[in-house]
Amino acid sequence: MMKKYIYCVGIYLLLATGAAASETVGTVTTGGNEGFAWSDQAGWVNFGTANGAITIQDSGITGYAWIPNYGWMNMNPSNGGVSVAAGGALSGYAWSSALGWVNFSGVSINSSGVFTGQATGASIGTLTFSCTNCSVKTDYRPPALETTSTESSSGSSGGATPGEPTPASLLPSPADAVPFTTEPTTSPEESVTDAEGELLPSELFDIRLVIDRRTISSVQKLVARTTFESFGRVPTPVDIFFSIVDASGNEVYSKKDNVVIQTEGVLVTRFADVAELPDGEYVLRMRTLYNVDVEDFFEIPFTINAATGGGLPWVWIAVGIFGLVLLATFFIAKRRMIKKV
Repeated sequence: MMKKYIYCVGIYLLLATGAAASETVGTVTTGGNEGFAWSDQAGWVNFGTANGAITIQDSGITGYAWIPNYGWMNMNPSNGGVSVAAGGALSGYAWSSALGWVNFSGVSINSSGVFTGQATGASIGTLTFSCTNCSVKTDYRPPALETTSTESSSGSSGGATPGEPTPASLLPSPADAVPFTTEPTTSPEESVTDAEGELLPSELFDIRLVIDRRTISSVQKLVARTTFESFGRVPTPVDIFFSIVDASGNEVYSKKDNVVIQTEGVLVTRFADVAELPDGEYVLRMRTLYNVDVEDFFEIPFTINAATGGGLPWVWIAVGIFGLVLLATFFIAKRRMIKKV
């Protein structure tokens, strides 16, 4: 009788342990539309691939999500990572070698294990977990919500989310979209370099480069405007390297600027010190460097055409022609008056 009692207790403890494991250490549900979120810039993001091996637990999220055409997104890169709070709120950054850092601070896991909300990034745009066909679910439960599961298990918000293509009925289902590119058969560690060695900067910037005019009469009239939008509040020195390249790929000019950015800023760069360049096609290139090893690259083509110097030559030609017409009209009228006399 005692042996039977011990056996029953052992089975109970084993089952209890297994049940607890499904609550505190979870994976992503797969099959059909399960496991997919939607990015307005990159399309479907699959959090449920076998090779990605995403695991959710109290200490955070590990593994990789698969983005067709862009590759793997590492949920736990060096000096980054996505954390899970006791109430289910996510925070921190994932890393994609093609799309950069993705901020998960707008995402949470509810009491049914459903991911809701939106992650954001400069290149991935808005990554929503609450669109019509989105459904990322896990058997993990946040500690504060383990015994209060009363919400629906559906990942849909019941309506279109801002940034989602409309009408929602035109969205392809993930099952239709994924075969467009073949999911890799190798593991993420074998096929993709993750963020190992990439430092999570104390400051992250969204940087844009524009020039005032694409066609100019001389290079001295070239004006570049670099805008910075910050994800943080840390004053950060930024080195900016400009170069001008001709149609043959030869670098004909280079210069370096430096600016300190805290929240946002605009750097206006003029090229009055450049030696005159002949008419032709050129490219303005810019490289930014901050936090030791964070780099961004930009380039904009432009044309030098001396005949476009503000349209002034054509104005004088028009004025000259008009003057000749008036003068000819005056002489003709004067001759007619003389004949009448």
